[in-house]
Formats: sequence, structure tokens, C-alpha cells
Amino acid sequence: MTLRVVLQIIPFGDEDKAYEIDRLDISNFGSGEDSGFYKYQAKYRESTKEEYLPFVVKHFRDNGAWELVRLVLNKWKK
Repeated sequence: MTLRVVLQIIPFGDEDKAYEIDRLDISNFGSGEDSGFYKYQAKYRESTKEEYLPFVVKHFRDNGAWELVRLVLNKWKK
């Protein structure tokens, strides 16, 4: 399963002219055998550039989607 975070520009609030500038796909793998924590890897896309981020995060699903996004962003920007 993949959680996708999309950043868009919406010129002057006009949704018809919105366009994507970045995308972050966070995908799980494994079965959550480590005390309910699942492992996730993220793929980043900006314009024509796409790359997997060089790390894995562990996340307990009950903590919610925004916590998973926070974990990925905090590890990525160190």
C-alpha cells in the first residue's frame, strides 16, 4: 500500500489551473512483525527527477498518516 503526498501550485486559487510540482510516495513492505511496526520506503519525484530515498522508517500504523509523513521528512532532511 502506498501513501501519496502531492504538492500543487494553485494559481490565484483557480483549481482549474492547478499543477503538481512535487510528489512523495511512501510504501510499506514487510508484515509488521516487529511489535506492530511496519517498514516504509519513500520515493520522491520532482519534475522529471525521481529517486528512492536511501533509508527505511519504522512506523506504528495506529499513530496515523501524518506521523508517517513527519518521520520520513525528518529523516530525509537531516
